[in-house]
Amino acid sequence: MTREREKAIEILEEIIDEGWLISDFDKCIAIDACEMAIEAIKALEILDKIRAEIDGLTYGCEVHPRTVIDDVLAIIDKYKSESEDKE
Repeated sequence: MTREREKAIEILEEIIDEGWLISDFDKCIAIDACEMAIEAIKALEILDKIRAEIDGLTYGCEVHPRTVIDDVLAIIDKYKSESEDKE
């Protein structure tokens, strides 16, 4: 995770923990928004990992396009399965 993403998550978590907002209703909305933002930032990290794995695929000169598609789908399925296991 990049330092900028780590810092963003840190700030959002601080907002949640410290309850920077005045009314309870506003606080609930802000907490929900912060939690959604944290998840979105973490999703970027997953996309970066998927992209890196796809970028790392190597083939010989005469590879069938279906092989490439199957390999890419396998990578996506791997990360999808991992994210579902965390839920």
